[in-house]
Amino acid sequence: MAGYLARPIGGLLFGHFGDKIGRKHMPFTTVLIMGVVSLAIGLMPTTLGAATAGILLTLIRVIQGLVAGGEWGGATLMSMEHSSKKTKGFGASLSVAGGPTGALMATFVLGIFASLPEEQFLSWGWRMPFLASIIVVLVALYRRYQVSESPEFLAAEKIARTQEPPILQILKQYRFKTFFGILLALAPLFL
Repeated sequence: MAGYLARPIGGLLFGHFGDKIGRKHMPFTTVLIMGVVSLAIGLMPTTLGAATAGILLTLIRVIQGLVAGGEWGGATLMSMEHSSKKTKGFGASLSVAGGPTGALMATFVLGIFASLPEEQFLSWGWRMPFLASIIVVLVALYRRYQVSESPEFLAAEKIARTQEPPILQILKQYRFKTFFGILLALAPLFL
């Protein structure tokens, strides 16, 4: 739950820096941080007490939530801004589909290791999906490094220096719609 609650904050945080220093850097950063925390889970010592392990895992989940919020918004925006005018919606939807696709893939990989004998799964098998994630992270970092800056960001960067932050513009102009959109986005988390 802590990770889900941190996502909107991560979206605001990474969105702010994406608006300030460039869109290209944020998705690279989110993948890097997500890779580090996933490895941290896989390498977590078994000698920790239950309370210490619980606190550490909660902290890691909050970091993952912050990063997931930034990743979702940043990847969606980059996909949309790199698409043509006719395919912007489709481009944005591709990155949104990444979350459920990733969850299915993670379930499949965990299922493979969960088929190990219980003693092996509990001693080392549960760690393997977290440690193997380094492969996905390295591929993602390589691909993200190759992405060019968003053409729309480059065009808007010249205009934005004289305007107030976009989040304030949205909250002033679309206060009710923004609040309603947040409630709709949160609803599935509580069902």
